[in-house]
Amino acid sequence: MDTEKTDHPVWENAGESIGYLKTYFEQQLIYYRLKLVEYSAKMLSFLITSLVIFLMTLLVVGFGGITLGFYLAQLLDSYVLGFLVVTLLFCGLLLLILLFRQRIITNPIVTLLIQQLH
Repeated sequence: MDTEKTDHPVWENAGESIGYLKTYFEQQLIYYRLKLVEYSAKMLSFLITSLVIFLMTLLVVGFGGITLGFYLAQLLDSYVLGFLVVTLLFCGLLLLILLFRQRIITNPIVTLLIQQLH
């Protein structure tokens, strides 16, 4: 009968410990779900912002190129020559971007993504 009295508090303490563990794991699960939601929201926001910036840049460069083409066509008195100069300018920019893509595109994007993750 004495063993029952001493075993009873042990089982009671074990039950409390299991309850605490269960609560701890539930809290951890909630914490990681919230972290996942925060991470997802940051990444979605980053992607949408990047897409909007990309589309706006595309419009600016496109309309800027057309405007420059018409301006040069007026100066050179030839639409063909005006737009040819703009095309060659864009080809030169493309070549520079391809040559320095690691430094001007890849490295900044990697750095930005790492900053977004923290």
